[in-house]
Amino acid sequence: MERLSLCIFWPILLIPAIIVVVLGVAGFEVVASTIIFMFFFAGFGEEILFRGYFQSRLNQDFGRPWRTKGVSFGPGLLITSALFAVLHVLNPFNPLVGKFELDLLWGLSAFFFGLLFGFVREKTGTVLSASVGHGLLDLGQVIPLLF
Repeated sequence: MERLSLCIFWPILLIPAIIVVVLGVAGFEVVASTIIFMFFFAGFGEEILFRGYFQSRLNQDFGRPWRTKGVSFGPGLLITSALFAVLHVLNPFNPLVGKFELDLLWGLSAFFFGLLFGFVREKTGTVLSASVGHGLLDLGQVIPLLF
């Protein structure tokens, strides 16, 4: 079943790239680098850091005393989601170019996605599923910008 899922997943990942290249909106290099960066570095990187490291360490310290839907979790899930949200609130902030904006809506959505990804991590015991979901979410937000 897992192999079938992967066989279906990779072509779906490539559909937006193929459309952009065929329409001539952006070159293959731009599309490929965007997909690689957003999916592998942003999605997987953030999940490894937040769910793989922070949430795991917080679970060691605070335990996982709560249980819902057959999944044990604890304060680590909430704390990690809040840290994830703060990081995303600061996304537009860049004092080096005089940009002092914050994006509270992005932070709020990041908090709820952090809860979702953290819950998936607790349920599966690995960051792989959460990383794939995060990578696809990031791609879904970036690919339309190439048009």
